[in-house]
Amino acid sequence: MAPGVELYKILEVSPDASEAEIKKSYRKLAIKYHPDKNAGDPAAVEKFKEISAAYDVLSDPEKKKIYDTYGEEGLKNMGGAGDFNPASVFSRFFGEDFFGGGGRQKRGPRKADDMVYKLGATLRDLYNGKTKKLKISRNIICDECDGKGGTKEGAVQNCTPCKGSGKKVTLRQLGPGMIQQMQTVCPDCHGKGEIIDAKYRCKKCKGEKVVPDNEIVEVCIDKGMKSGQKITIYGKGEQAPGVQPGDLIIVVEEVRDPSEQFVRDGKDLHYRHELTLSEALTGYEFTITHMDGRVLVVRSQPGEIVKPGDIRVIENEGMPQYKSPFDKGRLYLKLDILFPTAAQLTPDVLKKIEALLPPKPRLGTLPEEHEDVHAIPFDPMDTHENGHHSTHDDDEEEHGNQARCVHQ
Repeated sequence: MAPGVELYKILEVSPDASEAEIKKSYRKLAIKYHPDKNAGDPAAVEKFKEISAAYDVLSDPEKKKIYDTYGEEGLKNMGGAGDFNPASVFSRFFGEDFFGGGGRQKRGPRKADDMVYKLGATLRDLYNGKTKKLKISRNIICDECDGKGGTKEGAVQNCTPCKGSGKKVTLRQLGPGMIQQMQTVCPDCHGKGEIIDAKYRCKKCKGEKVVPDNEIVEVCIDKGMKSGQKITIYGKGEQAPGVQPGDLIIVVEEVRDPSEQFVRDGKDLHYRHELTLSEALTGYEFTITHMDGRVLVVRSQPGEIVKPGDIRVIENEGMPQYKSPFDKGRLYLKLDILFPTAAQLTPDVLKKIEALLPPKPRLGTLPEEHEDVHAIPFDPMDTHENGHHSTHDDDEEEHGNQARCVHQ
């Protein structure tokens, strides 16, 4: 019978691997494919079984010797081949509570309070990425007494009146046979559950065990981040004796830059540009300086006519995607038309334009009874008393919803 190699392949080690190398590889693969980390993935569960079966053999000196000599056939002849429980192998290696015992999640160590700070960032910061400095204030463990509160051994004692609970229970009789139980903060220790002898109380923290501290931290804003996105710096939160430090949670908040011409819309950007009437009719070319300093040259296609409010799209020039900065959204260009002023359109110019443009439509034959009306420019600031916009002079008489007419 041929010696076995398949189990070594499953554990991703060579047949001459040492016991330590086999253990190391099993540890890495077992954690990676454990069912608790791959819920709903049948392939991962099956892989976990294979890894556990391989380690069950190769970690047993007797089974390993038979497998190395005779292969899987030798294990079958030995009896009990494949007779194992994957979870049992895992627990034997890592312990019962690695992923939580009894199906319950393992409870982590106690932590001090987290701190949350807001950090303003402009659209350009979010586009290009930026490292910013932030001043934080927090409590840290006193280095004078190492968080004990006292400078002498035994200076800190449990509060006798509350027995270290920090709470005091009192009974109050409300009436015959009626007693009310009240729980208040212990006045002797002020809820701390311990008392420090004043003679040995730490002078730096005054027995509080922590002292206030200010620190400047550097915060890296990655390209493509969004307003409201959180950055966590582990261990930079509040400190307290006997527990892990809390975390510093920074919430990115986009602040509007009045001079910014770009506007974000998710992964896309919007930009407005004004064309002259000549450019809109005969073709245009203009430049856009992007937020990273690159200059984009935008040109029209031959024969292209632009109408007011038309939109053009440039692919892959929008916002960079978070954690994938080379993948960008779209840049939308809204094109506005700047019409010439009345002073620029002299009678001679108007005649030339009229001769070049398609002929204007004519009214044709009018009915004998008709009215000529005068349309005046709309003023959005001029409103009716009922809140509707008005296009009429205040001194004109209003006739319901009818248009006002100037009669000839």
